[in-house]
Amino acid sequence: MLFVILFVLLVYSMVAVYFKDRFLFGTKVNGMKVSCKTVKQVEDMISSQLLDYSIKINERNDNSEVIFGSDIGLENTFDDTLSNYVKKQNTIGWIVSLFKKKDVELEKLIVYDKMKYEDVVSGLMCLSDESRIVQPVDAHISDYSDGQYTVVPEEQGSLVNKDRLKETLDSAILS
Repeated sequence: MLFVILFVLLVYSMVAVYFKDRFLFGTKVNGMKVSCKTVKQVEDMISSQLLDYSIKINERNDNSEVIFGSDIGLENTFDDTLSNYVKKQNTIGWIVSLFKKKDVELEKLIVYDKMKYEDVVSGLMCLSDESRIVQPVDAHISDYSDGQYTVVPEEQGSLVNKDRLKETLDSAILS
């Protein structure tokens, strides 16, 4: 019986040592599953995602545009944030992580060039192509015709609020 207890303690301790430089079970960093991965592996995952990063903007009238990460100078900024998080984990209590998921939101893992971003956003067709910009029109009552008035439905148009678009894109890119 003593042998079994010692064996269980040994295995438990070995797993705790294993997690000394790895993320515990059930851990997600900014939505990515990173369980049992080292900081280097997580950094590589983030870097590989940035290579193919793009965001599609669906506009009205079935138009769309795409911004690529390379267009705005998107790059990673790894400091000690990930490794500090791993160091602060309770590796002795690793068994709790089997039952309790941990979603971690870390800021400043990626950045982009603000000037390139401004240029790309300003150059979007939805903001710069006058032929695609349609002003919205409120619903209104028509002129009197054929003995009646009718309600003319609203037209949503395709005019874009640039500040709101930039705020939404900024949030989407950094998340």
